[in-house]
Amino acid sequence: MNHGWQEKLLEVQHLVETNTQQVAVPELDFKRVGERIVIAVGSVFEGAGSTHTALLIAHYLARYAKTKVAVWEGGSRPCFSFLEYIKEGNYSNHPRYDLGDIALYKAEVSEHWVGSLMNEYKYTVLDLGCLTSSNQAGLFVQASLPVLIGSGSEWRVKELISFCREYSRVPQDYWRIALPLANDQNQEMVAGCLSGRPVFAVPNHPDPFQLQTNTDELLEGLLSPILQKQKKRGFSRFF
Repeated sequence: MNHGWQEKLLEVQHLVETNTQQVAVPELDFKRVGERIVIAVGSVFEGAGSTHTALLIAHYLARYAKTKVAVWEGGSRPCFSFLEYIKEGNYSNHPRYDLGDIALYKAEVSEHWVGSLMNEYKYTVLDLGCLTSSNQAGLFVQASLPVLIGSGSEWRVKELISFCREYSRVPQDYWRIALPLANDQNQEMVAGCLSGRPVFAVPNHPDPFQLQTNTDELLEGLLSPILQKQKKRGFSRFF
């Protein structure tokens, strides 16, 4: 039974991939609003680090643009209320918690209301958690800049490949793949598997609200499509 197991595994892998069904992307009622930019952060498995990465991005943008940035938690494991308790020492019933230049919108805020945030903020970051539902995936693919969180481990690359193929009919030109705690070798390996999609290794950064030079350098490259074009003539592909 041990003979030819690798070939059998490859055959099964090929069969699963060729039979992947196209997932319908829901139509959402979001409008293009001037130069407003929406960054969506979602992961291909639970606990990959979408919230941490979303906060890193929001803190960077707040410093870069010297403006307040909104973050909405849309994943299945909300934590902004607990973050408020840790920082302030008590809970509140308010759906928004301001932490410096970042406005944290809690899970109580409906996804149908998220579109209105674009009228109030230049940058809105959506922390979508694990992209398991069609609504989360719909928000992800329609963002100005979708950031897909995965792992640099060899045994988890298939999850990234499967998600990209599942939404292959959606333009992925501006997608960014982020690998928390991955090294250069992991980054190169994943980039080779996801040809044509920029892959970034996110360094260890324990406190997302504190400046860290190597993370800033990484985020400058990851967010380059919106940062560079904003300097010239503004950018928004959110629809």
